[in-house]
Amino acid sequence: AGGYRPPMLPHFPEPVCALIQSCWAAEPHERPRMAEVLSELQSWQKNRPLLSALNSYVLALADMGYYGEKPAAKQPTCGCVIS
Repeated sequence: AGGYRPPMLPHFPEPVCALIQSCWAAEPHERPRMAEVLSELQSWQKNRPLLSALNSYVLALADMGYYGEKPAAKQPTCGCVIS
């Protein structure tokens, strides 16, 4: 993608942004290993405020017409689908 990284959503939880951005490191050796990603995701299961914030985003996406893996009617114009 020529180094392009989409902007983070406004007010998106910082731990989520940090993990996403670490996975986007330009150099593959700087990206976290899958075990590290899994460990981070598992730690989020105990973080009620973070889960609540993520749930709010999922509900907002549903309100905009995105359901699970299939966006309703409109496809994203950038070709990116986050599921």
